[in-house]
Amino acid sequence: MRRARLCSPTFRHDDPPAATPEDAEHHLLANLNRDRAAAGLPALSWDEQVAAVARGHSEEMHRTHNVAHISPLTGSAADRVRAAKIRTGVVLENVARAYGVNEAHDGLMNSPGHRANILNCALKEIGVGYATDSASRYGVYWTQDFGTPR
Repeated sequence: MRRARLCSPTFRHDDPPAATPEDAEHHLLANLNRDRAAAGLPALSWDEQVAAVARGHSEEMHRTHNVAHISPLTGSAADRVRAAKIRTGVVLENVARAYGVNEAHDGLMNSPGHRANILNCALKEIGVGYATDSASRYGVYWTQDFGTPR
C-alpha cells in the first residue's frame, strides 16, 4: 500500500484544534462513520485496545518523523496488534500526517487504498491514534487500525 503523506502548507479554517488528542481521534472516527453511512455501510465501533496500538504507532511515527505502515521497531499493523494480544480476523491500517482532523480525513478519502480501507464492508472495529506536540512543525501523525472481532 502506498504511504499517505498528507502535509499541507495551508491550515484549513474549518479544522480548529481539538481540545484533547482523544477528542481529535473521535472526531476523525465521526468523519469516517459519516462517509461510511453515506455509502450505505454500518458505523465502525471504537475499540480502546486497538486505539492503544494505533496511538503507539502514531507516537513512534512522531518520534521518528517517518510516516510508514512498516516499522523497523514494531513491524506491521498485524505484528503490533498481535503483540498487544488482540484477537482479530483482519487487520488493516491507514497512516497519515496532517495538521488537523478534516485535512487528515480528506487526504485519506482521496487516496484510493486508504479510502478502500475506510469503506471496507467486512470491517467492524477501529482504533485511532493521534500524536504531536505543541512545537511540532510536522503536524499530527495519525494511525487508523481496523479489524474484525474473532
